[in-house]
Amino acid sequence: MMLREMLVVGVVMAVSMVGRQVEAQQAAAPAYRVKIIRDLEYAKVGEKSLTLDLYLPEGVPGKLPVIIGIHGGGWAEGSKNGGMGSWLSRYGFAVAVINYRLSGEAIFPAQIQDCKASVRWLRAHADEYQLDPDRFGATGHSAGGHLVSLLATTGDVKEFDVGENLEFSSRIQAAAPSAGPTDLLKMDDHLPVAQRVRHNAPSSPESRLIGGPIQDNPEKAGRANPISYLSETTPPFLLIHGDQDQTVHWSQAKLLFDALKNKKIWVHFHTVKGGGHMLGGPEIQTRTADFFEEHLKGQTKSRVVAAELSESSASSQTPPARSRPAAGSVRGPAWDVVIQRNDANGDGKLSREEFPLKNLFDRIDANGDGFVTKQEDESFRKQ
Repeated sequence: MMLREMLVVGVVMAVSMVGRQVEAQQAAAPAYRVKIIRDLEYAKVGEKSLTLDLYLPEGVPGKLPVIIGIHGGGWAEGSKNGGMGSWLSRYGFAVAVINYRLSGEAIFPAQIQDCKASVRWLRAHADEYQLDPDRFGATGHSAGGHLVSLLATTGDVKEFDVGENLEFSSRIQAAAPSAGPTDLLKMDDHLPVAQRVRHNAPSSPESRLIGGPIQDNPEKAGRANPISYLSETTPPFLLIHGDQDQTVHWSQAKLLFDALKNKKIWVHFHTVKGGGHMLGGPEIQTRTADFFEEHLKGQTKSRVVAAELSESSASSQTPPARSRPAAGSVRGPAWDVVIQRNDANGDGKLSREEFPLKNLFDRIDANGDGFVTKQEDESFRKQ
């Protein structure tokens, strides 16, 4: 059998067994049609309306397990419009991608209070949207990963449950953070010396989050550490981190892994060798979907095992950023094939979260609107 050439949205990857396996994973992905209900208000704080987009797969029997998608952006920027985790709706999960108050609007713990409020609202409206109130998970990247970890470990922390729907639980049953901080006070410990002031600085994202320089406010920083709240009721974790992450060092995930393992809490830590801060691709998606399939649907998967470490190469996730085919040489799956594999919401375009090759997104998104269209893909292929 001839080796196949793998290319997704305008880049030629090396022909290899890894390439064939990745294509097989993509081809095998479920293809539920997804209904999207946008801008549902889950809470209101003063005049600030907090909203979420709800992705509902159609044709799934019974009540839907739910995954909360929490965006990154240093707690200071970003929004639900990136569709964090929305691709999981194609696997038969309802996905609620949320907005939350940013650090420029309110300091910690406003962010985790909002995340917990979204869970309570969804449980309060479970019958309306055919959601299973007993099967909730969360996924997020970077600052969103940090909030996912906090959401998972603060199920019994009532001080973070404020606002409406307090008769409903904000507990989740599975957590899959990627590239997320754990201990704000140790963010700079393992970074290169030239970058060491980045997180400890008064203007750092972490300092803005808690309302003051983190090293001058250890108690406030400690409140934002998910390890502070570990208990026997903490749900299973899948941690994913790149070992070359120069924004949130790999050691941050290792801190959380060690703490979870010491507490005998189900955890799997997957390291992307050579991976930086931005992670993605079919292998990571499959691993994440397997985790949620097991812990929210009860379907055991061999790929993700408790209290174990695993690795994959960054080259199996996305091609190097320098990789660029010569003008006129780009070949590969047609746009229709790419969109079928990755367009979770069926809107005919790909958000950053849906896009399989994160390091090419900004180059292909010509108008900078946060989506790649067929026309932009075709234009990039002709370069």
